[in-house]
Amino acid sequence: MSNRKERIINFAFFDIDGVLADCHHRLHYLDDKDYGTFYSYDEVMEDDPIPEGILLLETFRQQGYKIIFVTSRADKAREATLDWLQKWGLYDLVEDGLSLFMRHSGDHRRSCEVKVDIMEEVLGMFGGYRGLKFFIDDYHKNCIAIRKNFPEIQPIVFGVNRLVEEGNEEQ
Repeated sequence: MSNRKERIINFAFFDIDGVLADCHHRLHYLDDKDYGTFYSYDEVMEDDPIPEGILLLETFRQQGYKIIFVTSRADKAREATLDWLQKWGLYDLVEDGLSLFMRHSGDHRRSCEVKVDIMEEVLGMFGGYRGLKFFIDDYHKNCIAIRKNFPEIQPIVFGVNRLVEEGNEEQ
């Protein structure tokens, strides 16, 4: 029997856009693939918080979960993202410098591929810890990719707006 103390930390991995930040006002920039404006400081700062997403995050936080943000936003939007988190009272969650993981600038792969790679990096950093792990995202394909690659993580599809929009596109 080992005297080594087992390290147990519960994790909740949160997407930002569509879960915590309402970015509907800037979605039209994506029609023209204008990612620069979509992720511009001024546009990101106009995002309102999604009350249900904030409530879910606060519920995990109150239960002692380590909150980690896993977003497909390019890292060139890091300043805007940090300031948005500050604006809405969430900055304390990223002060350690190990709680915000973003897409690398110039990476144009699909969101699910980016998030799988980010999660590999995150789990490499925190892999020595046992505990519950939840992944909260508004895009069901990201949740499917996470579940396929990391069976120990329980994905949660947040909201129905994106599912309804995609359902309409497929008809």
